[in-house]
Amino acid sequence: MEWEWSLVDPLVDIEEIILLCDENYGPESEGFLTRDRGLYRKNLTVAAAYQKFDRSREFLAVAKTVPGYKRVVHDGFVDLVTAKPEIVGFCWRRSESFNTETRKY
Repeated sequence: MEWEWSLVDPLVDIEEIILLCDENYGPESEGFLTRDRGLYRKNLTVAAAYQKFDRSREFLAVAKTVPGYKRVVHDGFVDLVTAKPEIVGFCWRRSESFNTETRKY
């Protein structure tokens, strides 16, 4: 499977990242972490929005499968349909040089 990295689009990728985390890491964190999708959604959206305007503060990227084509037969006609890329992983890093208490570098 081929995949490529890109910066997170706050309008498209947030829900898929939340589902990926919930499916893969949710059962492992039961009992010692409180899982709150609303809070995680807010934090991801804020980080992605900050990244759009100031890339030195946050780094949030996703690995998506390379879009390919699926062969579809509909009413006897063969057509090629673009397969939707799926998120297979993500990376989130906050810059250490940014002070969250004073909001200054």
